[in-house]
Amino acid sequence: MVDQEAFLSTNVSKLNQQLEKQRRKNLGLELELMMAGCKEGMDLHDLKRIKNPSESIQFLEEMIASVTSEIEHAENENNA
Repeated sequence: MVDQEAFLSTNVSKLNQQLEKQRRKNLGLELELMMAGCKEGMDLHDLKRIKNPSESIQFLEEMIASVTSEIEHAENENNA
């Protein structure tokens, strides 16, 4: 049987992981919305609404690395 402190600690840890996952998802959606707005002619002053630019840059760099990796993988499969 698990004591109450261990049970709560485990649940808090799981909830923190879920929260971080949701934050990343929300950041991705905010960036998608911003990019769509830029395509439609959104005023660049609206970019000030980005809460954490460094986190956004890191997220975009991760997305670029992922897409680059997928492209390289597809090219390797086509060349094989």
